[in-house]
Amino acid sequence: MITMIEFVLTHSFQLRPDGTVGVCLRPSDATIADYISTWRNYDDITQANAELGDFILEMTPLLYADFQAMENIPASIKSIYLLED
Repeated sequence: MITMIEFVLTHSFQLRPDGTVGVCLRPSDATIADYISTWRNYDDITQANAELGDFILEMTPLLYADFQAMENIPASIKSIYLLED
């Protein structure tokens, strides 16, 4: 039996010398974490924290769709990931 894995994004912050913050979202599962990610820049850490939830909600279905469309990942791997509502 194949175990299904929920497609969930995790985040990391990159604090820059000028005070801006880069936020990276990527899948939480290590098997696919290096295949797909996205970044967004914010003016400061307060703004990044305040908007993080909305960023994750916005990008989860988009990154899932991009992941499912990737030709360099076998269908057998893509088929075990699911997107919960």
